[in-house]
Amino acid sequence: MLGALKCGTTALASYLATRPLIQVSEPKEPNYFCKDLLAGGFPVASDEEYLATFFPGLGESKAHVALDASVWYLYSGVAVDEILRFRPDARFLVMIRNPVDMAYSLHSMLHFMGQEDVFDFARAWQLQDARRQGRFLPVNRWVDAQCLQYHAVCSLGSQLERLYQKVDPARVHVELQDDMRKDPRGVYARVLNFLGVPDDGRTQFDETNAGHKLNSRSLATALRSRPALHAVKAIKRMTGIKTLGFGRPDLPMKLEQREFLTEAFRQEIVLLENLLKRDLTQSWLPASEGRGDRNKVSASEAEI
Repeated sequence: MLGALKCGTTALASYLATRPLIQVSEPKEPNYFCKDLLAGGFPVASDEEYLATFFPGLGESKAHVALDASVWYLYSGVAVDEILRFRPDARFLVMIRNPVDMAYSLHSMLHFMGQEDVFDFARAWQLQDARRQGRFLPVNRWVDAQCLQYHAVCSLGSQLERLYQKVDPARVHVELQDDMRKDPRGVYARVLNFLGVPDDGRTQFDETNAGHKLNSRSLATALRSRPALHAVKAIKRMTGIKTLGFGRPDLPMKLEQREFLTEAFRQEIVLLENLLKRDLTQSWLPASEGRGDRNKVSASEAEI
């Protein structure tokens, strides 16, 4: 699974992990193959250690499919090549969503994790050029500075096009988070078919990894430290609980920000539309009725 981030990969991986014929990496995101950027995970030194660490007992299990559920691989410039080196016949499962919503949600996630020190999304977007030059980067950061390039990380059209240039599209399966929300059963069945795993007829699909609102900013700050995040993951693994009931601050996106981001990602959305041969314009590029040229607001007008 190549990603992308904040696109429903955690939910899909959790559904697939219940099938004995599929072994999902544990922890979920090794990030082993994105060797060009630091994105968390647990560093290992070799392919053998990778398998032993993240897929223990794979050789003796009933699993026909080993699923690495890392979400940074699609963005990485080297991950696909590394995967093909490791497994030339690999298949690629990709989850995507509207880049506008993805960028906003990614900022929220990184801030909660303590990897983004600018609470205001508009200001964080403004800082992209400066951060590309190594300025205004958060202190005590353990993810790569490239992860704070919101436009690049969420340029899903360009990333999918690059994937198709390296891999036969027949070996790539793409699903939309929109469809996961509307028809999780349909997405689940299609993915099982792509993986060559029989459908078990599952009809219950609980929501996972939802961003819950934290009313206490001090609690959010305490919980986003790296030790706290590791402790939470350990508790969830031991107890089998999917969520502890708290998450990132869930703040609504301002209309002006949505309009600006829609224009910023317009070419990426059109590219996705062409690659997937699917109409995304009505849902992802809605017309701004009664606003005239407001649909093409400048950065200053949008306060971004």
